[in-house]
Amino acid sequence: MRAPATIIPVAVLRQSKSLKIIGKIGCQNYHFLLDTVASRSVIRMDKVDSSKKTPVRAYSLKTASGELMAIKGLIDITVQIGNQSFKHEFLIADVTDDCIIGLDFMLKYGISLNIGGGTLQCGDLEVPLLGDENEEDGRVRRIKLVENTTLPAKSEMIIWGKIENGYPTTGTALVESLDTNPNGIEVGKTLVMIGKDLMVPVRIMNLGTEKHLREGSTIAGCHALEMIRNCSSENPYERLESSEPHVTKLLTEVKTILSKEQYTKAEQFLREFSDILPSDEMDFGRTNLILHRIDTGNTRPMQQQPRRLPLAKHQEAMDIIERMRQQGVVESSNSPWCSPFVLVEKWVVLD
Repeated sequence: MRAPATIIPVAVLRQSKSLKIIGKIGCQNYHFLLDTVASRSVIRMDKVDSSKKTPVRAYSLKTASGELMAIKGLIDITVQIGNQSFKHEFLIADVTDDCIIGLDFMLKYGISLNIGGGTLQCGDLEVPLLGDENEEDGRVRRIKLVENTTLPAKSEMIIWGKIENGYPTTGTALVESLDTNPNGIEVGKTLVMIGKDLMVPVRIMNLGTEKHLREGSTIAGCHALEMIRNCSSENPYERLESSEPHVTKLLTEVKTILSKEQYTKAEQFLREFSDILPSDEMDFGRTNLILHRIDTGNTRPMQQQPRRLPLAKHQEAMDIIERMRQQGVVESSNSPWCSPFVLVEKWVVLD
């Protein structure tokens, strides 16, 4: 006697309030339906390689309308959500949506839905939710100026614009420049929070002469983000501790003589400017922020006479010169302006 088929409920029937995200199967973007009612995840048959499927007869799908739908097989595939990849077993069926993420997938990978915030969350990853009415949310929307504005020459300012009607989502989006902007006007890429009024700040720079922009002019573009990484839980100083042992050594030496508040301020200061601190006693450091040039014109090169070193200090001097050469402080030269090394003893001054 054949065992009865297992019936799996799924919300295959189109609903006006269904939630979706943008995901990838292979290199192609698709819309994934999020269905907490479905106990198993389902993928449409034309989205997978049917030669890799495993036949199965013990399952049937029950749609939201109550109809039963046959299962075509099982398949293990890797899908990508945001910048993370997930390998999972999917049922194959002739469903309407490209892919249905069921409760089994969400429980396996610790995925939760923040309906109020409009995001799917998995660890520190947040992916904006899409509805049926905004499946084309990935396209760039225009931002129009809300009032007449004058841009002074050679200046940068922040002005307010409004996203064109029909933008369906609220949350985080990216504002960036458009190719249609007038010459000399650039817009900085900016993350913005979109509210119900669709008003967003636009960072704009005028590289030319004074310009006058009229109300309603298109000044930038805006599109929803495919993912957001939440870094607020990370402590940057803890992350840098292992990569900056010279700073950690300094902090260890002063920890006993500083209060807790003083130590915290000292750590923040040293970590912030760690790149200008020597990593060891032989790290002399150098900068190319300021370049100095001397115009010698037709002047004859000045020749500096070599100084004789005591034989006892000859090897030590050669070691110092070699270390400086390895650190890039000095280099070999055949220039007529090149100079021999002049090494002098440092006077010890007792204050």
